[in-house]
Amino acid sequence: MLSYQLLQPAKDAPALQAMRRLSSQYPRYGYRRIRIFLGRESLAMSPGRAERLWRLGKLQLPRKRPRRRIATGRPRPLPPRAANHVWAYDFVFDACANGQQIKCLTVVDEFTHQCLAIDVAGSIRSVRVIGVLERLISLHGAPVYLRSDSGPEFVSLAILKWDRRGEDRNRCHRPRQTVAERDQRIVQREVAR
Repeated sequence: MLSYQLLQPAKDAPALQAMRRLSSQYPRYGYRRIRIFLGRESLAMSPGRAERLWRLGKLQLPRKRPRRRIATGRPRPLPPRAANHVWAYDFVFDACANGQQIKCLTVVDEFTHQCLAIDVAGSIRSVRVIGVLERLISLHGAPVYLRSDSGPEFVSLAILKWDRRGEDRNRCHRPRQTVAERDQRIVQREVAR
């Protein structure tokens, strides 16, 4: 019985082996650049053959990850314009030498980058957050905006009730509120006066 043996695999084997070696050495290079390196090693070939061998050897480049883009659907926070314009408060966690977890409430003036308060304890609840903020407001005056994340201590009922009472209540925003909603509320308050 007669059979035909393909000649192409035997002819392509040295070039494919060199291509695999170069692609592992230069993982970010594609077949076009690897073809130039093969030409330097006296394995010159056409661009079509180089692409065919590249696909045959399944030597694909790793996919590029898409760039993280800034969300355009929501408004960006307003930059601070002066001292006491915007305060930001959040928690920082750490551990003592004995392994005890500690929680630090930090309040920062975003314009001056001055840390207004650091309250350290094993557990800080919303009532304590309110106490720290009231003490700072009595010392420095109320900021126009208070910024925080949506942590459980910042979205609790006690914080929301505190936010609504007192003379400075409308200057402090609720944590889940967008900048546009805050600005709209400020404009409505100014128009009502």
